Formats: sequence, structure tokens, C-alpha cells
Amino acid sequence: MRAFKTYVLTVIEYASSVWSPHYAADIRKVERVQRKFTKHFLGCSRLSYADRLASLKLESLEVRRLRHDLILTYKILFGLTDMNYSDFFTFADRTHSTRSHVYKLLPSHCRVDVRKCFFAERVLKPWNNFPAELHHFSSLSVLFSSVLFLVLICLSLLHVSC
Repeated sequence: MRAFKTYVLTVIEYASSVWSPHYAADIRKVERVQRKFTKHFLGCSRLSYADRLASLKLESLEVRRLRHDLILTYKILFGLTDMNYSDFFTFADRTHSTRSHVYKLLPSHCRVDVRKCFFAERVLKPWNNFPAELHHFSSLSVLFSSVLFLVLICLSLLHVSC
């Protein structure tokens, strides 16, 4: 398992916020790498993919990519990177909405389909669906601990592909 995480996952996940696939066929192709690799572990060959992931304590690559997107969004918005947040995001006006958190982001108006699958557009729905409690944004570690739960909900309820 250590070899898989060290040599395979690092290659698959490298810069995933930039190249993340948005077509279902491409998502299946990337996921197939992990699907095939996990079959080779002792006692896992006859398990379903979901059972293999659970027994090996892994997440699907789609979940991992979305979690990485959300963490990068946090880093951009809170100045933990050299990127300027205004190049990617616009904060929503709080005068019209009181139900969401104060870091809600506005979608831009995309005229081209390619832009709709860009990182800054792809991450808006999951980011804006964070609970309104501000303590989720107090630090990256607090956010990271709550992201997995949110990611699973987002993938099951909002499963939106471009």
C-alpha cells in the first residue's frame, strides 16, 4: 500500500486542480488505475471497488480531487498562497443572503463551455454548501477535518459534471 500511495497516487494527483477531468469517460479512466491496483492486494480480488476502498482505507480519486480543490480554494482565499483571490473568485454580497457563510463565492458568467469546468467554477457549489458556522474556516486543519464529510455529501447530492 505504501508503494501505491508513494509512486502511483502522487503521479495521479499531481496538479489535479489544474487538469481534473470533467467528462465521465475520463473520470472512469483515471479511476480505473486505482480500481485495478486495489484488486491485486491480498483478499481484495473478489470485493467490489467500494468494499476494496473501505478495507484499504482509501477514498475514490474523484473524492480526493474535490477535497484538494476545496483545500486549494481555502489557501487562495485566506492568503496561504502567492495567488490573488480576486483573480479567481468574487465574494457574494451578504445583504441579500443570510443563510450561508460569509465566504460564499459568486459564479462568473461563462459563455464558453471550457470555462465552466475551470477550477474556480468547478469548486463553487461544494464551497458554497459549507455550513454557515464560522468555526469551519478558523484554520485549514478544522476545514480539512470537515471537508471529507462535505465532499461525500456533495458527490452524492450535487454530482454535477461539466
